[in-house]
Amino acid sequence: SIALWDRSVARLTVIGPDGALRRTQGYESVVGRQPAAYGVFPDSSLMTVFPTSISAPAPGTLFTDTIGFWRVTQTDREPVLLARHPGPIALWTGRFQLNTPFTSNPLRALRGAQLIVSSGALPSVFVYDTTGQLVERYDVQRAPVPVDPDDVDRMIDFTIEQKWYGDVPRAVWDEWLKRMPVPDMQPAYDQLVVTSDGALWLRHYVPLHVRDAAAEWDVFASDGVWQGTLQTPRGLLVTGVRNGRIAGIARDSLDVPSVRVHAIVR
Repeated sequence: SIALWDRSVARLTVIGPDGALRRTQGYESVVGRQPAAYGVFPDSSLMTVFPTSISAPAPGTLFTDTIGFWRVTQTDREPVLLARHPGPIALWTGRFQLNTPFTSNPLRALRGAQLIVSSGALPSVFVYDTTGQLVERYDVQRAPVPVDPDDVDRMIDFTIEQKWYGDVPRAVWDEWLKRMPVPDMQPAYDQLVVTSDGALWLRHYVPLHVRDAAAEWDVFASDGVWQGTLQTPRGLLVTGVRNGRIAGIARDSLDVPSVRVHAIVR
């Protein structure tokens, strides 16, 4: 089945394999807050975060966000905190909220009844059970990658080009960049995929402005054993791994997308 989350009303809609509506469930009245759901556990509880809103602070204020992952059920009024991991650092200019380059949200995914999280410059993977207990941690012995100052400028130019923060001129970034605590090291990973057999694929971080790079992935078997690295085709956005094949989206020279399936060469 397909689970659809309507964040505006905190409602889960489930569509069956035949396309028919199976059920809808509201959650805001249960926990008294409006969650944002990112996955469904086997017992139908939700993996969520709880966004918060605050009044606009003084210009130059930094936000160091910490993302809490919670398990919410249809009946329990108290959600269960599963994990907390550092999120992006943003700066409020008085008019714009700008995310500090090379800071990002933690990667998260569900593997059955387990929450998988990865964040930060170290290539580490954290595995939590439905009570919030850390049950496993996987690590790769690889040195963090330093942040190139030129890449900071390239990333800002890219975000301006993409209008991710609206029409923020380059002069605004230049004015406030010196107040942003840009990390010395890049994040270790920027994508997490759980395969159909429970293996974990984590893509080595690629700066946002680097397009059509041939991506490298660390692969962990379902028991946590590191299998090595694997390279996916240049420009392919991987969306799923199943039965020895990779599905993804590629774009041609005219930026037209197409779905592609590749066999995995071991």
